Amino acid sequence: LGSIRIFRRALRLDKMNVVPIGADLEDLVIIRRGVVYFWNSKAQILEKTFELNLGRNPLHQSVAVVGENELVFGEYASNPERVALSIYRSTDAGRSWEVAHRLEAGSSRHVHGCFWDEYEERVWIAVGDLDGECFVYSADRNFSDVRRFGDGTQMWRTVRMFFEPDAVYWAMDSEYDKCFMIKMDRKTREVEKLSEFPGPVWYGLRTIDGV
Repeated sequence: LGSIRIFRRALRLDKMNVVPIGADLEDLVIIRRGVVYFWNSKAQILEKTFELNLGRNPLHQSVAVVGENELVFGEYASNPERVALSIYRSTDAGRSWEVAHRLEAGSSRHVHGCFWDEYEERVWIAVGDLDGECFVYSADRNFSDVRRFGDGTQMWRTVRMFFEPDAVYWAMDSEYDKCFMIKMDRKTREVEKLSEFPGPVWYGLRTIDGV
């Protein structure tokens, strides 16, 4: 059935992440069906570099790219047993990987995304899904300082974060509560609800001119 596109789509067999990396963005890190690959554009070689412990691949837009050669992403799977979750990091543009941090068993279902904050120079990590499982974490590049924010409620459930000099923003991804844009003040860490959305927000982007 895998040779027939409609079945591949229904079973999500062709779902993957492709992340340009390097100074010229010509090399690629590819994650598909639990395997991480590195595509060397100059040598035209596809190399298998790593296998995930849990899940097939992270959500789209959820791999943090730090500088030219560093990547961070977390495990995304159904995880009914709520086993511990790994945050993976590569410091050589995807050629090798390590477990940078582990989220303890029972804390959350899965990692929704890792996002680089250029203002604080930290990686933010969003996790969910159910009440009591939704938090955002903030970690330095070496993951020697990891801080957790939130009370586990749906207001802290997101799959996309944005960063401004004075605040951190995210759009809620919840089918249980009304969804809002959330603003966290950088100085006080207080949060407030802004615009309401008609449903869960999955994806977002910033345009070249800052919109």
